[in-house]
Amino acid sequence: MDIEDLTAPPPSTTRGEKEALVLPKTRGARFKPARGCGAADAPAFLPETKRVYLKTFGCSHNASDSEYMAGLLAAEGYEVSVEAADAAAADAWVINSCTVKDPSQAAFVRDAKKARDQGKAVVVAGCVVQGDRKIVKAPAGDSKPPLLDGVSSIGIKQLGRVGEAVAAALRGETFHALGAGPLPALDLPKRRLQELVEIVPLSTGCLGACTYCKTRHAR
Repeated sequence: MDIEDLTAPPPSTTRGEKEALVLPKTRGARFKPARGCGAADAPAFLPETKRVYLKTFGCSHNASDSEYMAGLLAAEGYEVSVEAADAAAADAWVINSCTVKDPSQAAFVRDAKKARDQGKAVVVAGCVVQGDRKIVKAPAGDSKPPLLDGVSSIGIKQLGRVGEAVAAALRGETFHALGAGPLPALDLPKRRLQELVEIVPLSTGCLGACTYCKTRHAR
């Protein structure tokens, strides 16, 4: 089932809440032992029982987007790791893609397929899926499945919905939110990938004058 842009964006937070939601990275952290849901009438899963591995390809802009996604997921209760050693133990993978160079795009596709074939819930984000949607969604009237069939996706302007995408993927659904809209707010929860480095977005987009560049089609 595809879930399109039906849900309102997350509510804004107060100033005190914003400061509290900047979460520093703990170096070398490993997933804790899995915890069960407990009650018989519990939902399909609780975020606190699920582990998410987050991998980022590309530039500082992508790294900043990943920090926001990590912060949002952690704020919802998911256990988030960017350590490659935690990938196998994760219930879901979130992969933030880069389209500037073919090798990074090929590596992104390879990792997404690997996670899908291992039975992980997979959510892809970033410039590749924003600039080339048919990689995750077949065009209308096309019976051929997309390259990343069954993989959920969010666009660069839909970062605030990463929690929805992960939850849907964990339920076995396919979620797509690739529509246009305002840029994500800078006061979203954030988890620094490098404890002592703060990435502050100053601008986005470009003049579109570089004929060889694919990024302008995404950002």
